[in-house]
Amino acid sequence: MQIINLSGNRQEVGIKLGELYKQVHRELTPAIDQVTLKKQIALYRKFYPGLLEEINGIARGGALMLKNYCSLA
Repeated sequence: MQIINLSGNRQEVGIKLGELYKQVHRELTPAIDQVTLKKQIALYRKFYPGLLEEINGIARGGALMLKNYCSLA
């Protein structure tokens, strides 16, 4: 098991994670429908905004769409 230490705000940490996933070709591809996705994002925005920032960072760092990551949290 490899342990990595990342620093920065939630978005910056997410971007670094996304870049790492991309380098090792790890693909996280849970599929959810658009209705569930919209509800999930609304809940994250209301109750867990920091987590949503990190998820957005992962998607940006890995050059992936947010919907591929939203159901992982």
